[in-house]
Amino acid sequence: MNNLAPFLSSHIMRLVPFFLLLLLLINCKRQERLDPIPPVAAEPALPRGILDFKVVGVPKENIRFSTFGSVNGELTNRHVIISLPADYPYGDTIKIVAKIPKGYRIVDPFKNELNPDGFSFAYHGAEVGFFAVDSLGGHNQIELYVNPVKPIGVASAGKVRTYTIGGNDESPDIEVRNWGTYRMMIKKADGLDSLVDGYAEFRNVKTGAMMIGLVGSAIPHLGYDRMYVGVPTTITDGEYEITLVRHDRRAVVPYRMILKYGLPKVTGSNYFKGVFNHEDNAISYTGFNLLDHIYEIELSSFFFPKKRFPLIPINHLLIATKLPMELAPGTYKAILYLNGKALSDKNPLTGQSLVFIRKSTRLL
Repeated sequence: MNNLAPFLSSHIMRLVPFFLLLLLLINCKRQERLDPIPPVAAEPALPRGILDFKVVGVPKENIRFSTFGSVNGELTNRHVIISLPADYPYGDTIKIVAKIPKGYRIVDPFKNELNPDGFSFAYHGAEVGFFAVDSLGGHNQIELYVNPVKPIGVASAGKVRTYTIGGNDESPDIEVRNWGTYRMMIKKADGLDSLVDGYAEFRNVKTGAMMIGLVGSAIPHLGYDRMYVGVPTTITDGEYEITLVRHDRRAVVPYRMILKYGLPKVTGSNYFKGVFNHEDNAISYTGFNLLDHIYEIELSSFFFPKKRFPLIPINHLLIATKLPMELAPGTYKAILYLNGKALSDKNPLTGQSLVFIRKSTRLL
């Protein structure tokens, strides 16, 4: 037995490295089960009906495809994001070369057939896209978003430009280049794509007040594009510095814009007015450019002779007054006067505008 101990001890010592290696492998397998390596998310495949997609002058790595807007994984409307390199040589036009399956064809939004070996779009300030149509008429709409990296350029129009505000949806044009498509698509910090609109910052030079207006579509003009910039509805007159913003690119318009009030306008949504006869009998009308003018409202009915009451401009968007408390509840015919002249603001169905005075039902 004493002779066997050295023999066993010698063999056990030889097996120690093997047991250590086995324990190490077991531990690695256990760690692998506890901490699995997360799978790498695959880039979205090419849109249905497209086997290959290239933009002349744009590296392949500058083109990606997005599943933005898909519902329950159904990719019926695909998006292509194209980042133009700084040395892109073709201005505001992109030329696409696509390979499509047999039986498919490419058509534009007006149903004109396009040659997949080369078709072009003017993208600046526009909504751009096409359809891949199969032999049975099924189609996949493919929308393009072009994002230049060059700085936004704005043409000069002198030191100051004057624009008269006429009412709602005011949109002075500003000549811009390197803007991209009407909307752009960016990847957010969470990895999801998001649509981004361009906008304009209007800063009042005198007060410093800032307001935001959206930038609309463009019309090609003299090497630039006239981008329509929406004036905020509530903006006041004055001198403004305008900055165009497109995600991470900004450009200060190289001239100031003086906004002036145009002719006053009471909007046509005032055909029926309800007045509740409690504390103030208040009545008001909305519109545009309402300051510095004289307004009156004339009320009449079968039991009340014609009488005018002054309307006071509260700001450039609102005129208001408090009618006498002794006015009896009922329906009154109403005529608005601007600087002594009756306005033709009448309901097209009844041929007149009405004011309804009702007793208050509000509990004390």
